[in-house]
Amino acid sequence: MFGDTVTVSVCWFHYDQALRKRLKKISLTNAYRNKENTQEVFRRLLALHLLPVVDIDLAFKDVTAVVTEDSPAKTQLEKLCRCVYKQCLTKKSQHRTVAVVGTRQYLEH
Repeated sequence: MFGDTVTVSVCWFHYDQALRKRLKKISLTNAYRNKENTQEVFRRLLALHLLPVVDIDLAFKDVTAVVTEDSPAKTQLEKLCRCVYKQCLTKKSQHRTVAVVGTRQYLEH
């Protein structure tokens, strides 16, 4: 449909699902339900893949800046951010492309 110029590297539905599972796995469910800071970090991480590719790294830095010393569940939030960074932002590939299936935003390399 999009030819050879687009590589689908993430499906937003599956990214959301994986992020929610990770949230549960690292015991952030209660903090997510009760703490605005945790909700904000989670939602920002979820929205990363909706950004143009050139803006993702800076946006990720903005997300991690929200996690401060007085953040509730600071350790778990940092763990969640590291997981997203490792799994989504440092994949070794020739081209850093993102196409979010199910949205209108397809990014070319």
